Amino acid sequence: PRAVMRRALDHFAADGLDSVIGNWLCDITRKATGADLAFHNTKAIRTPIKKGTVLVRDLYQTMPFDNDVITMRLNGAQLRQLIADNIIENMSFIQVSGLEVQFRPGADSRADHIILTRNGKAIKPDEEFSVATNDYLAYGGNGGDVFQGGKDIVDTMIPVRSLMEQAFAKGKVKAPKRGRIKRIN
Repeated sequence: PRAVMRRALDHFAADGLDSVIGNWLCDITRKATGADLAFHNTKAIRTPIKKGTVLVRDLYQTMPFDNDVITMRLNGAQLRQLIADNIIENMSFIQVSGLEVQFRPGADSRADHIILTRNGKAIKPDEEFSVATNDYLAYGGNGGDVFQGGKDIVDTMIPVRSLMEQAFAKGKVKAPKRGRIKRIN
């Protein structure tokens, strides 16, 4: 098996509201595109990346889909709807970068009383942001309806898995902290 990667310094798994692997995937997508925010669907992440040597095979198992990165502009109201559409029964079906999310579960098992902040500042409904995501979400895949209302939509033709390979090719990779999506009582 081809080991063009370096080492994962931590175990990257998709569990909970936000996950280290989801945070990392969103972080590298945001960095590669220069976007303010990045989003990926949680269920696209199929297996963890284990601590130690990472093989190309591992990345295909983790991200088996040939998704490309799409950029666009969304406003705060759309971001709030995106989060509302993707937090169900204390499970987040979306991963984020550049955004902090707090929510209270509602009576219907969906997120209610959603608070969105960026760098500690509340996001206003009419405030616009550059956003990066994958083409599955961008074109309305599970929980991605909001993306279809985006402005200035561009298919970068950058494969998501290539971003993963490039990140490992640069050196050892450390998992980011969790806590970007929080339940409040």
